Parts: sequence; structure tokens; C-alpha cells
Amino acid sequence: MSYSRAVLGGPPALTRVLRGLVAIAVGTRDESLFPACATGVGFSYDPLTHLLTVFVPEATGKETFENIAGNSAIAVVMEEVLMHRAVQLKGRCVEMRSATAAEKETVESCMNGFFYQVESVGMAREAIRRKNRWPCRALIIEIREVFEQTPGPEAGARFAGSRGA
Repeated sequence: MSYSRAVLGGPPALTRVLRGLVAIAVGTRDESLFPACATGVGFSYDPLTHLLTVFVPEATGKETFENIAGNSAIAVVMEEVLMHRAVQLKGRCVEMRSATAAEKETVESCMNGFFYQVESVGMAREAIRRKNRWPCRALIIEIREVFEQTPGPEAGARFAGSRGA
């Protein structure tokens, strides 16, 4: 069993945790430990390989891509906007590549969920629908730790089965 499979008790549990999370921030660092953050525009989780793929637009991800090329450390925060339910996933990027045409549907589906949630809390449709989202790079991530980030007494706690690498 791979390490990633152990996180959150396996793929079905992680799939449930990730459901509805549409706001995505991708954190990396350079060799001097200076952080960079990019907005993700979609994700997929493969329960067979136990890998998370996060999509970052080419237009806004230059610093993130450079950091990943220099080291593989990565953190992803994902939130359900309407409920402020959030998780942080830490791990390493095991592959970075151009997103395929077939993956564009995943990006658009995730972005439609994002648009719905942020419009529901009052953001102007005209402003958010202009969000740059394609072309993207796919960042394939081996998850090593998962943390609760929803505001409240459990914020910062590791999910069961999640251990430091």
C-alpha cells in the first residue's frame, strides 16, 4: 500500500473530503524558502493511483512552476466557499506537464462550481467569469499530509491516517 493510500483511510474517504471544494490555492517555495502562491482552477483525484492533480493556469503560474522545477514541495488549500469548509494537503509534485485537451472539461466543471459558489455569496458575475483558466499545467501530487483548515477548534489538526513525511 502506498503512503498516499494511507492518508484519510484510503481513496473513498479522501474522495468524500474533497467533494465540493472549489477554491484552490497552490503554495510552493524557492530555494531560499521564499513562498509563492498561485490559484488553482480545478483538480481531480485518482483513487487507483492515489494521486491528486491540480490545474494551474500558464498565465499566472510562472513562479509556481519555477519553484516546482527547483524542488517538489507543495501545499494545496481547497475550500468550499459557501460553508468555509477547507482542507490543506501537503506533499510533493511528482510530475508537472501541460494539461491535455481532455482535461479541459475537468477544469471547466470545477470552475463552474467555483463560479456558482462565489456568485452565491455576492461576487459580480462579470468579474469572476473573466478568470484566466486555460491553458493550464497539471501538477500531479503525492499527498503526504492532510490538515483540517475549516475555521473552528479543529483547524490545523491532521486528519486520521495523515502523517508527516
